[in-house]
Amino acid sequence: MSERWTVNELAEWCAELDDRQLVLAAEELIRSRWPGDDMAASRDNALRAAVEIIMGSTSDAEIVDEWRAACVQEREAAERLVGAIVARRVAEPGLSEVKLAAEFGVNRITVRRAIGKPHTT
Repeated sequence: MSERWTVNELAEWCAELDDRQLVLAAEELIRSRWPGDDMAASRDNALRAAVEIIMGSTSDAEIVDEWRAACVQEREAAERLVGAIVARRVAEPGLSEVKLAAEFGVNRITVRRAIGKPHTT
């Protein structure tokens, strides 16, 4: 096979593999995507999903639905954070952006965006 496989070549090669070989191939690709020790959790999550798909215990659609739900939750949490920052700002108008950022564990730009100010440096 050439270094760059065509879709047909890749599909043909994958069809010849058993589940164990597919898992090993997925693991190799995932490890190359997240090589560092600090990326172990990301690797584990991706590999777990790959194994579930390969073994047939879940579907692509289920993974996509899970991801979409997480995106909605993230957006809603960000909106709640904005509300919390705004509430503190109106309750204590003299509180500096730096102090707000420290208290909320975010950077100053996040605070400026939450209170509707441009994020200048």
